[in-house]
Amino acid sequence: MKQKKPGSVKRLLPYMKGYWKECILGPVFKLLEAIFELIVPLVTAKMIDVGIANRDAGYIWKMGGAMFVLAACGLAFALICQYYASKCAYGFGTALRRALYRHVNTLSHSAVDRIGTASLITRITSDTNTVQSGLNMMIRLATRCPFLIIGAAVMAMRIDLKLSIIFLIAIPVIGVLLYSVTCWTIPRYGENQGKLDNIARHTRENLDGVRVIRAFSRQDEEIASYRNDCDVFAKRSIAVGRVGAILNPASFFIMNMGIVAVLWFGGIRVDTGHLTQGELTRLEQMDRSQVSRVLRDLAQKGYVVSDTQAGYKRRYTLTPAGEQTAARVEAIILDINRFV
Repeated sequence: MKQKKPGSVKRLLPYMKGYWKECILGPVFKLLEAIFELIVPLVTAKMIDVGIANRDAGYIWKMGGAMFVLAACGLAFALICQYYASKCAYGFGTALRRALYRHVNTLSHSAVDRIGTASLITRITSDTNTVQSGLNMMIRLATRCPFLIIGAAVMAMRIDLKLSIIFLIAIPVIGVLLYSVTCWTIPRYGENQGKLDNIARHTRENLDGVRVIRAFSRQDEEIASYRNDCDVFAKRSIAVGRVGAILNPASFFIMNMGIVAVLWFGGIRVDTGHLTQGELTRLEQMDRSQVSRVLRDLAQKGYVVSDTQAGYKRRYTLTPAGEQTAARVEAIILDINRFV
């Protein structure tokens, strides 16, 4: 029988049992929300070019009502998607946590000592939560983000091919920035998880040996050692967080420069008659409210992706009870980088 490769996403599929409907319907409703978002700039352009240009108050009210309906439908679809995504992610996390906890209870004492109780606790709690959060985010963003970016770029090219070059330049630049920062932070988050294991181990040792510590008057030494572990973890977390914090302002800066360029060159094309005011507003709205929002979400969620992938890469090399001389085997693996 062919063995599954370590880190294969197939190892996690059994824990999705009972939640496939939510996993499919969530992205579908998110896709519908994205479609309604792409329609809004079309309505705005019609409102400016027809209603305002002809001073037609009735047409303006009609388009305003259409925009309200689109916004209400988009909100409803977003809420439904959030419901399905949360139900699927938390159900998946519960099943994964239960299976991991059940397997840990079958380990021998030597296996527990070799792996470490603190490490097992961290992996059951923190690492499982990162996988759960990553699945939740993937359901909500995996469909919406690429569809909005590609759809906005295509619509911009249909309006004005020359101005759409600004989109085609800004989007890859932000994509490269996001990829670079994420690749740099992923191994650092993994190292931070190891430091968190040290803190949990130190806490457990102090609680178990509190009488011995008091008997030998080593309170000050243990406090200093614990504080040192916490300081190391805090400093490393802050260092990684500072690099990750670059994404949001850098993305906003690039997109704002793109908006300035669209308005500058678009104004010239409006004066020459190649573009209407409504079409220029439509371009600016797509850049500001759609592409910028998507890239902002990706930038804000970049640290979640980094932390989630760091949790995926932490492997559980657990030896089943009763196999003291058998080779170490991987029981539950969270290495699912291709899952994101």
